[in-house]
Amino acid sequence: MNISSQMQQKFDELQKELLQLRAEKCARETEELTSAHLAAKKQQKQRNKSNATAKTTTTNNDDDATTVEDPTLNYTLEENYSVRRFVGHKIKLNEGKGPPVVTLLATWKGYPTEEKPTVEKWGTMKKCHSRQLKRYVKRTEELRKVVETYQLFNKLKKK
Repeated sequence: MNISSQMQQKFDELQKELLQLRAEKCARETEELTSAHLAAKKQQKQRNKSNATAKTTTTNNDDDATTVEDPTLNYTLEENYSVRRFVGHKIKLNEGKGPPVVTLLATWKGYPTEEKPTVEKWGTMKKCHSRQLKRYVKRTEELRKVVETYQLFNKLKKK
């Protein structure tokens, strides 16, 4: 066997090995993509399940002192914003990773009563509209239990 045929044979072996390595790499990438796809599906199912645990509750509030509007105030100015009443809430549990996320549905003084309620964060409403919020929590058993369990009202006991 001469040197050129030995080199050709070695070249052919290396080329076969390279093709085999490429095929293995392709199979490994396909396996990884399949695994990632399955993991993403599983994660999406968990998210969907988690979102299913979040439920919106609405309540029928009777008028009380917090809904009375002062005709001399322009409630559409930011410094005069005031919640007329809370008409619903949504509780999203965090599966043991801290307190639940509570959002509230609010109607506002100075705006038509037919207007769609706005979605508001618990913290903002607790800070700025505590009187209306306390009354709403008092009337809503489900929310009252969550508030007591996670001490979401700890700084708003009776003023």
